[in-house]
Amino acid sequence: MKFPKKIKVIEVGPRDGLQSLNKWIPTQDKIEMINLLSRANFPVIEVSSFAHPKVVPLLNDAEKFLNR
Repeated sequence: MKFPKKIKVIEVGPRDGLQSLNKWIPTQDKIEMINLLSRANFPVIEVSSFAHPKVVPLLNDAEKFLNR
């Protein structure tokens, strides 16, 4: 079996993980989660989605923390 010499880790927890919960996570908690992942040196972090709030209501605050 031949493995690649390099891999790229893409963290999707803030986007995929938070949208599947059944309770609201405060915006400030989401920001802290993203900051912790960033300090852990993840090269790519998918932080949210701009889907319509009716489709993904738990991420309807994306603009609030992406403008920081």
